[in-house]
Amino acid sequence: MRYFSISFAFMLFFLTAANAAIYQEEVRYYDVEILLFENIKPNPANTETWPSSLKFEVPENALFIGSPYPGPLPTEYNPRFTFKPIKASTYQLQDEAKKLTEHEDYRVLYHRSWRQPGMNRENAVSVKFQREIPRIKLPVSIAEDNATLTIEQNDYNRIINERMPDINNLQGLVTITLSRYLHIQTDIQYTRYIVEDNPDNPDAAFAKIKPQVYQLKQTRKMRSKELHYLDNPRLGLLVYITPVPSQK
Repeated sequence: MRYFSISFAFMLFFLTAANAAIYQEEVRYYDVEILLFENIKPNPANTETWPSSLKFEVPENALFIGSPYPGPLPTEYNPRFTFKPIKASTYQLQDEAKKLTEHEDYRVLYHRSWRQPGMNRENAVSVKFQREIPRIKLPVSIAEDNATLTIEQNDYNRIINERMPDINNLQGLVTITLSRYLHIQTDIQYTRYIVEDNPDNPDAAFAKIKPQVYQLKQTRKMRSKELHYLDNPRLGLLVYITPVPSQK
């Protein structure tokens, strides 16, 4: 009887360990790459209004890529594959980034890639980022004999450049979850400053300068190895997700 109890306990331990090993092997890992860019010259026909401020809620378990995991790392996750940065030289969207950089109407704001496990919605960890973006200043002609601007326009732009903050602010959350399909959830906020039109007083010294928050908040079902695009009139986001082979 004692022999049976020991044998049963050993078998139970063996099955538990085997199940744990199988569960660990079932964890799927993905390389996630995002390329965020600004549309410098949005369609003037777009009349969508944007708030001057917006609350940005960051989950407690959000992390910056490369920072420690928020809390104890689940035993089934490989620490080398869990929210680790990927070398820029191996990015999949380098050609797209080059084309955007070379185009006068667009500007790359953020480009990053990392490796993470496929996580269900309840346990998902959000990737957060924050950057200061230099403001593109209004054109000012230096040589008056080659000026493409009128004297009035030149003076107006010079005064606005002096008054307007030099830095725009970018912050964002990206959450990748896995159920039957991959899903992405974004909350990206880009705060830039604008001059509010005042037809009663066109003097640049009295122009009202205010922040405007462009939010890209979307949820989208995705497929791996397919390029996906999310956008609003000011921002565009390219997303490419690649499954990591299990033998790695």
